Amino acid sequence: MILVLIILLLAMPAIAQCKEPRDKKTITETTKFCGQNYLIPNGMRIGANGIMIDCGNALIQGEFKEKTGMTIENKQNIIIRNCIFMNYETGISISNSTNITITNTGLLRNNNGIK
Repeated sequence: MILVLIILLLAMPAIAQCKEPRDKKTITETTKFCGQNYLIPNGMRIGANGIMIDCGNALIQGEFKEKTGMTIENKQNIIIRNCIFMNYETGISISNSTNITITNTGLLRNNNGIK
């Protein structure tokens, strides 16, 4: 019992660790963003199948240019949750992809929410 508790305590920092999104980043693994406001003018891409992006209620903001907040092309089994995409031409673009789940996600002041 004590060994299990020690293992859980040691694993908690790795589980709770969040990452900051970067402009033009291709995301290839399950990722949790820190819940802040980020200026990501050129958006991000999903680069692998079977991953989850949890934005932690972060605001991902563009600059009202002809850009997309999150691009998903030729992918399967993707989960996007707890995100807010604002000020893009398209908040989320999905093409040639299957089993895409988007939950608890806001699409604000974009010309197209999801395309």
